[in-house]
Amino acid sequence: MHNTMMNIWNRITGKSSSSQARHLDPHIRQSLSDAVQEELQDDEELREVQEKLRQSTEQLQTIQEREQFLGIRIQQYRKALDEQRDHWRAEEERLARITKVTNIDEEKSDDLEQQSQMTATEFQQAEAALQRRLEKWQADEDALTSIIETHKVILASCERMRRTVLQLQDKEHRILQMRGDCEEFVKTAAELEQSETRRMEERESVNASDVESERNGSQHNVDDGNSSSNDDDVAV
Repeated sequence: MHNTMMNIWNRITGKSSSSQARHLDPHIRQSLSDAVQEELQDDEELREVQEKLRQSTEQLQTIQEREQFLGIRIQQYRKALDEQRDHWRAEEERLARITKVTNIDEEKSDDLEQQSQMTATEFQQAEAALQRRLEKWQADEDALTSIIETHKVILASCERMRRTVLQLQDKEHRILQMRGDCEEFVKTAAELEQSETRRMEERESVNASDVESERNGSQHNVDDGNSSSNDDDVAV
């Protein structure tokens, strides 16, 4: 804020600008009015704050969109990985219950028994496949953990940018309020100046009329005196 405008604003803080203007000495009021009018023409600070506010608001919107996108993806990945974890654990428990056999007499084993049994090779293959899936699941889990940490960083950035936007909005509001109060002060000062000028002109007009009346009265008295003298001369 410019010092001149700030000084005037501080002087009218706590009272209405129009009320404060009426209580100032006319010369001081006019001096302040002239100074603040010059300051009001320079809106560089306001434009700078509004530009920063615009940029910060856009950045906040971008960060929020990214945060929301990651938040949704994290929920989806979390659900999918939890389902995979439960599935592979169930598979692991199933393999642990299966009786490993190396030689199966197919003639002596009925279909149900064959379905519940595996050869050693089949068991090893199933166990190896499960191990690969568990390793893949763990890698995905680690990746999700990294994404969650990134999401936390974005949330923190989002909160910082939100505070920045609020601070800039508050600063813009204070500048606009200050300028509005000062504009009201200038307007009231101009109205008071016009009013005082009219009163001064009216007083001057009344004074001129009084002087003219006195002059006319004096001239009338002189004329009356001369008339009386002439009458006396005639009487003699």
